[in-house]
Amino acid sequence: MMKISKLLKVGAFALLAASLCFVSCKDEDDTNDAFSGGKVDFDNGYVTVSSDGVTIKNAKSTDTGAVENKAGVNGTTYGYYYRAFNQTTTKHRGGIVEIKITPNSDDKEGVAGFVFDLTDGSTADTYNFCVAAIDYNSTAGAIRTYVSRYTGTQVKNNNFTTSSNFSGTETSADGASSKEWTELSGFSAAADGTVTVVIKVGTKADQTDGSYTVGYYTNTTVAKADGENDFSNAKKTVTVTTANTGRSDAKTQTKLAYYAGIMPGKHFTVNFDFGTTYGSADEIAFADETILVSE
Repeated sequence: MMKISKLLKVGAFALLAASLCFVSCKDEDDTNDAFSGGKVDFDNGYVTVSSDGVTIKNAKSTDTGAVENKAGVNGTTYGYYYRAFNQTTTKHRGGIVEIKITPNSDDKEGVAGFVFDLTDGSTADTYNFCVAAIDYNSTAGAIRTYVSRYTGTQVKNNNFTTSSNFSGTETSADGASSKEWTELSGFSAAADGTVTVVIKVGTKADQTDGSYTVGYYTNTTVAKADGENDFSNAKKTVTVTTANTGRSDAKTQTKLAYYAGIMPGKHFTVNFDFGTTYGSADEIAFADETILVSE
């Protein structure tokens, strides 16, 4: 039975959780779904492994056959990472996403990101996209980010992977061939321990060459006030070059997505919220669970 849509009003937008997934919709009793609307609250501490070692499922410690998801399980180096998208079915050229991480332990637990410029790859079941992602180490009080583009990323109906990165080809925003984590300054945890980072994807007024600008803000109100083409009040900006986008006009409308990647043995809690989108005035329609994993 496929999941039934839910309609959530967010300002002038509606988040509709129904339609096509990258691969397939999940059964109602499937415990592997991380996204519930814009929220992820997923404990990756235990898994079950099929007798052939191929099918991995999320589990509770008390479940039959459950094993701790850690280095060495089923011959893995680190255990199983969990990765999922919640993808729009409507197209937009950019927007603003608020990401709020609630720590469950004193270490990094996962990665949360805003996916943009999401298109079909050149071969079946592959996708191309950019992602601006963050992680948070609550012990060190450190928030990091990276902006990368992936091409030819493979998709299959399984959230779990032994790799900490996507498959396909990765280039960082500046064209380097590997991920470039940098620390975000000007952000701090709230009294309740949560950390909020607002990511805006748009283009500056003089950007007509197919590039994007990614801006990081402390709150959605300030990001909205700057508008799509101004990043004056951003704490940090990153330019995604035309070499990465391959476009002549950055205002091409494509699909967007929320992204969550959860480390082996960790419990990751994060909330996503679209503050606004740029381009199409259509309702923001989401698939219940969109699965994108590396080999």
